[in-house]
Amino acid sequence: QGLQEALRISMAQRHGWPLRLAAIPADEAAEAVRACASRGLRTICVETDTAGLRSPPQSIDRTDLIGGRPGAGVAFVFGAEDEGTPEHVAEECELFVSIPTVGK
Repeated sequence: QGLQEALRISMAQRHGWPLRLAAIPADEAAEAVRACASRGLRTICVETDTAGLRSPPQSIDRTDLIGGRPGAGVAFVFGAEDEGTPEHVAEECELFVSIPTVGK
């Protein structure tokens, strides 16, 4: 319920942006990311570290989220706060970004 409340007051709701949220078990998430990519969505993993999979994540505020494809959709992939995104799921993502935090 807290998550739905957060979405209700989010920027997406206020501006009428299409937003869908899905909580997917880790053992099904890699396939879900592949399915999003096959439908033309840009798959972006939001993490503070790439765990050696790729170069360090780019700051989200300095990233072209649609990859130069006007009208393209984006699928953001978030892991658990304490554990992050499982490696087998993160490997399926096209790009890694981080969200800057105050004081960091």
